[in-house]
Amino acid sequence: MVTTPIITFISDPNEPDLYNDVNGLPNPFTMNVLVGIANTNHTQTLYYKASLVSPPSGYSNYVQNLGSVAHDASAIFTFSFQRASPTLTAGELDELLTFRVDAYTDSGYSVAYANQSLAVTVHQFDHSDASWTIVSHDTFDGAGNDGWVGFNVNRTNVQFLTSPNSLICPYDQNSGLGWSAGKSFTVGSFTKARIVFHVYADNAYGQQNFEILVNGVAKKPQGLLWLPADQWLRAAFNSPVNSTFMVYVHNLSGNNNVYIDEIWVIAK
Repeated sequence: MVTTPIITFISDPNEPDLYNDVNGLPNPFTMNVLVGIANTNHTQTLYYKASLVSPPSGYSNYVQNLGSVAHDASAIFTFSFQRASPTLTAGELDELLTFRVDAYTDSGYSVAYANQSLAVTVHQFDHSDASWTIVSHDTFDGAGNDGWVGFNVNRTNVQFLTSPNSLICPYDQNSGLGWSAGKSFTVGSFTKARIVFHVYADNAYGQQNFEILVNGVAKKPQGLLWLPADQWLRAAFNSPVNSTFMVYVHNLSGNNNVYIDEIWVIAK
């Protein structure tokens, strides 16, 4: 084994934690975590395996061969594992998970080269639990756009998570002039808050080139794929408290559309 740092986890240094809304998920459910890996070996392709180290009870299938990264290159992989429905207290459960990535010099994952570990707190919660206060709930099923404004955004029934409408964010041809869709939220005197986001990316051109920003921080960076494509996906983020802030959806997919629906802001 060598000690050369050839693995780098990509995370937001201001908010490295993960957030997961378990409402309505099957038992067990699949968790997908993006792992960024940089291979700083200057001559050799390396093969990577991800795993959880001694996770809490309820986790399974948490060892996965990710694939290879060429020398002096980097890649982002989706690490998928399963978790049984957790027991929540007052609508939430905080868990500390240790993610480990091992590097190997062979495609059979038998010749170890190096490893790196990262401890991350995962906040499991259920937005429907009565202990949470509903600050905002956008369904786009009324007469307006629930306060969302931007370039050519409007209600549509082409794709929706809950009938009859969602909000469509078309390709922003005037991207230099502003965001495709945005809304101002105010979260008052609370100690914690969460944002739950449902999004569908029209992947007809093989792209998911959009981003989601909360208070100016890219929670879903532009160009970073969320798998699978052409399906409604749920994402959850930490929310500012005691402040007014903006949430933006910026679509730069090039003739692709992005749809959003069932957006919750909850706090306690």
